[in-house]
Amino acid sequence: MKHLLPTRLKLRSRVNQFRRHHRFHIEALESRCVLAAVVEAEPNNSFSSPQLLSGDTVFEVSASIGSLRDVDFYSVSVNAGTLISVNARALNPFASSSNQLDPIVGLYSPSGVLVDTDDDNGLGSSWACGLSFIATETGLWRIALSDYNDFNFDGVGGDFDGFGTDIGVYVLDVLAGGTGFVSVDNDT
Repeated sequence: MKHLLPTRLKLRSRVNQFRRHHRFHIEALESRCVLAAVVEAEPNNSFSSPQLLSGDTVFEVSASIGSLRDVDFYSVSVNAGTLISVNARALNPFASSSNQLDPIVGLYSPSGVLVDTDDDNGLGSSWACGLSFIATETGLWRIALSDYNDFNFDGVGGDFDGFGTDIGVYVLDVLAGGTGFVSVDNDT
């Protein structure tokens, strides 16, 4: 017992010295975005029948381009000045690029004007597409997704173009509000 008593005193002494020389700070954690998981709901094949993404500001949609004429439309309701950021990628990112869906994405304003498109500037797969735009008006913004070369999003023009596959599964990430994490240039 005599041996344990000095050890306990030494330990207490070291803890007290540590407390005297070190100050503890409590800091707030950074904010985190949690994606709302959404599964594609057909029919969403036209501008007039988009799948509404609601109840959150960040979405992850699991979907597919199922035929050569398939175009998928989604809509989000946002206020003017809100960041809309979209990224679409093939669900099989480790397959060779010739075996991945080659999607393109477009963004339509509430008045029906195609304001931005993208092909191959996204993250997560060889042919991923992505865009960011600050909403210029309040209302229902539509996101269109098709296979490469259908820049009119009408189901015509993307057949057998030689880049990736014309049909396949994809993941669409949508940020419609909240805090932005990208730089945006509405002029391009």
